[in-house]
Amino acid sequence: MPPLILRDFRWFNRNDMLRPLYRILGRHLADKTDIETASSIVVLTDAIEAHMLERVGNWDNWDGSGEEDCIWIETPHMPIGYSQNTLVAMHIVSLSANNNIPCLFYFNSLTTRPNEGPQLTRWALMMDMLRSIVVQLLLILPREIYTDIDLSTSRFEKLAETSASLHDSLALLRDVRAHVGDKLYCVIEGIQKIDEPNDLAHSAALEAILLEFRSHISLLVSNASLGSHIPRKTVKACFTSDGPTTVLEVMERQGQVVKIKGTGYANIENFGYN
Repeated sequence: MPPLILRDFRWFNRNDMLRPLYRILGRHLADKTDIETASSIVVLTDAIEAHMLERVGNWDNWDGSGEEDCIWIETPHMPIGYSQNTLVAMHIVSLSANNNIPCLFYFNSLTTRPNEGPQLTRWALMMDMLRSIVVQLLLILPREIYTDIDLSTSRFEKLAETSASLHDSLALLRDVRAHVGDKLYCVIEGIQKIDEPNDLAHSAALEAILLEFRSHISLLVSNASLGSHIPRKTVKACFTSDGPTTVLEVMERQGQVVKIKGTGYANIENFGYN
């Protein structure tokens, strides 16, 4: 018989995990309000509807199916206002909420509004995106968690540091995500704002993050062991960019995303920065 593995189960408090990330939480809540306001009058484009039809019949079936999917919506760059992609991404977030499916999202366009102080580096923006997704996962969890995975506050304090390790941050993302339900959506908008095609290390890091967002590999969770029963999770992801984006082009060639050319739709003239 294989040796008995004794698990070290402990109670963890969600508020203790969130406390080091209060800045990211505040930014997320502000963006959430903007998205809920804007998404109410946006409709899906014909191109996206066609993709849903090809995959599983229609949006409702795509939304409710157990099939994983990762799409990349690309439209031309718009110099001012919310782009077409931003509005489409907002609408997908809204549709997910209407269907009671947890949807993690990050809008890079909202983090770089004009007249909001000094802009962060692309690496800092990328890591804030990762932190925001972890925060949103925490918000889905119950207040108290009994688990044998280490979710101690010190791990979240390290994530909050500007020098946070990408490897450790992704490991923490997986460990938190292991505790959410079996269906999850992820919408990342404006990836061109954090793409750095001339920096190979940055490109590799961004690709690693996006690959993590598009699927959940349970065997990479900290306490996973071969042969153990690990629940499957269905992840649907939508990435958008205004114009070509090197990291997504690489992922498309690898078969990691399905590219959809965006088209125009109504009400876009009603949005923009004041």
